[in-house]
Amino acid sequence: MSGHAPQPTRMRLNGREIVLLSQEEYQRLDASRRQVGAQHTRLRKAHQQFETLENLLTQARALLATREPHTCSPSHVEQDTTTADCPACRFLARCQDEGRP
Repeated sequence: MSGHAPQPTRMRLNGREIVLLSQEEYQRLDASRRQVGAQHTRLRKAHQQFETLENLLTQARALLATREPHTCSPSHVEQDTTTADCPACRFLARCQDEGRP
């Protein structure tokens, strides 16, 4: 056994080289193309999620570096609302909005 895949039949048609495939070979090639396309879509989505989480982590590090206490009142936090003047609330709201896969 040589270990090499059989080479497809090639020919020229109107000055262009073409490759002839059996129907079965074409279907396998088409199925592989669809699988690669689906994997690419999943990889692109995972990359976008990674970038979002990386951005949130950068913001969390910056927020923790300030060492400012979270100043919102407990009743404000319980109402699940945020204030524009509270960096911690803005960050937590963004985590809830963007941090979900």
